[in-house]
Amino acid sequence: MKNQNLVSIIVPVYNVEKYILNCINSLKRQTYSNFEAIFINDGSLDNSISIIKKNFDSRFKIVTKENGGLSSARNFGLKYIRGKYVMFLDSDDYIKEDMIEKMLKTILEKDVDFVQSGFIYKYENFEKEVYLQEHKYSGTIKYNYFNSSKTFIPVWNKLYNYQSIKDLIFKEGYNFEDIIYTYDLFNCCKSYYNISEAFYYYVQREKSIMHDKSINNLFKPIKSIDVILEKALKSNDLLLIQLCYYKKYRTLIDLYRSLKHIKKIEIKELKEIRRQFSYIKVRRYISLKDKIVTLISFFSYRLLFFLLNIKDR
Repeated sequence: MKNQNLVSIIVPVYNVEKYILNCINSLKRQTYSNFEAIFINDGSLDNSISIIKKNFDSRFKIVTKENGGLSSARNFGLKYIRGKYVMFLDSDDYIKEDMIEKMLKTILEKDVDFVQSGFIYKYENFEKEVYLQEHKYSGTIKYNYFNSSKTFIPVWNKLYNYQSIKDLIFKEGYNFEDIIYTYDLFNCCKSYYNISEAFYYYVQREKSIMHDKSINNLFKPIKSIDVILEKALKSNDLLLIQLCYYKKYRTLIDLYRSLKHIKKIEIKELKEIRRQFSYIKVRRYISLKDKIVTLISFFSYRLLFFLLNIKDR
């Protein structure tokens, strides 16, 4: 296999026997053939690894470790890559057959640190596609992290130049680790390009962490946001600090609207965080949707939650 433009794909595996065949087949069908897929057996207890072995390909590699979670598996996989470019693929998801080819073509033509695409929410009975506007961003891109119209937070809709991310690691012990990793990505890179197409199928599983609606799980993203807030405070970048407070505020709004009843103590917390940022200063760096949500929240939280819940029906 030629190492020039080799793409390394890191695929953590843990108890996904019902889904992993779609993942495997989507890799084998890729129109770009010069890749390696590194499957990290993160202490899987079901037949996931057996399924990989039964459908093995010369471009596949299986490495095994004790169970440590998604971040631990991704960090472990990075030790084995040989490619100049890197992708992350979750083993319960799958990708379109031309994803690698088009992502690689774009990162080469645009000469950027990473490229990202839209993706498809894959439900049992329907699909929902989300897109980014085609555009190249360069220079000081760190503030783009906070604008949902300019980036998506997940790490799996991206292709990275490994030299640009070689010093980054996933923070272990957090369920919403992509919040932290992508923040670090935007702080260390100088350029990226958004592709308007959607290539990645993000499979919605009822029993996954992302669909756990327990109170304990609902507030886990805040722990990751507190990590990036701490990083911002150390940077002494006042705008970055305000944007991190804004992200915490906006995330809490999304979390609280999933509760049946908003309490006075929760409204008090929102108001306290709201005092930590100036809307006038952050509005330039957030999406139009977030501007509207924020302005309504200043008027009435109960009205905002009512409108957001109607929209989701």
